[in-house]
Amino acid sequence: MSAVLRMQRFAALLFLVLVTSFALLATSAVVAPDADAATDAKVKKAFRVAKRQVGDTYNYGSAGPNRFDCSGLLYFSFKKRTGVHIPRVSRDQYRYARSINKSKMHKGDLMAFYNSSGSVYHIGLFAGWNNGKRIILHSPSTGSTVHRSPLWTNKWKAATLRNR
Repeated sequence: MSAVLRMQRFAALLFLVLVTSFALLATSAVVAPDADAATDAKVKKAFRVAKRQVGDTYNYGSAGPNRFDCSGLLYFSFKKRTGVHIPRVSRDQYRYARSINKSKMHKGDLMAFYNSSGSVYHIGLFAGWNNGKRIILHSPSTGSTVHRSPLWTNKWKAATLRNR
């Protein structure tokens, strides 16, 4: 076999390998966003459920349908609309979620508030921005209702249930 023929066969084989590799990469690039979109859709649905609870009364230990504590609101919203069973209390909900950078938050992501010892004591859902301030949707305390409010502290962590 001549050197020219060997070079032509090698070039053809290399071309086939490259085309196959690009085809595989293109296929995986198309599949991954669909999976992300599905989990992102669940978070959006849960957020819509939580928004419908605005005005419902705070009640310690309650998880709906008309009374909520902070973690009960999240538990109810995810379970009811998405079938996602998250833990019941705020500390465990934060641990169950995936930590993210605050700059990467989407509506419906978790905002977990912590005390000086680092323990999570309150949780809510990121509701967007208003006049340059982050807004939380939450059920904060006795005598209050589910509502939106601007942040009152910098002692909070961001987490998400997207891709969960």
